[in-house]
Amino acid sequence: MTEISVRDRVLRAVEDMPGDTTFEDVMERVYMLQKIERGRRQTAEGNGVPREAAKHNMKRWHEYLVPTSCDTARERFAKGRTAACPERISLA
Repeated sequence: MTEISVRDRVLRAVEDMPGDTTFEDVMERVYMLQKIERGRRQTAEGNGVPREAAKHNMKRWHEYLVPTSCDTARERFAKGRTAACPERISLA
């Protein structure tokens, strides 16, 4: 089986996008494809992150990005960080 060229993958990705797609949307999609390809190549070369380490990292990121209270979300927002809050936050 032959491998699909980068050009063909990009064209397919763009063709699958909706008609009102912006240049920024296209660039984000191409950048994402590049990152996926880089990750696949690194994994094939044995330079990937072990599954358990990745799960641990994702758990830590989730704990950081999704606070347990709105007070924590407000504190993170005040410091310029994005944070989700289970309730609506009024910053007025």
